[in-house]
Amino acid sequence: PPPTSLPPRLDKALRRLLAKTPEERLDIKGFIETLENPYGKKEGETPSKRKGFPFWRK
Repeated sequence: PPPTSLPPRLDKALRRLLAKTPEERLDIKGFIETLENPYGKKEGETPSKRKGFPFWRK
């Protein structure tokens, strides 16, 4: 296929979504996650920490 003008991450996800072999195929959920953030994580972005159960409440 010819190159596209899409960001590389989005282009790769689209090609995987349309792959013929099931082993290479990306599921819809993974593709939607790529659509939400086509350029990847921003610099300095860290995953949010989950707050545990507070044992002591004020």
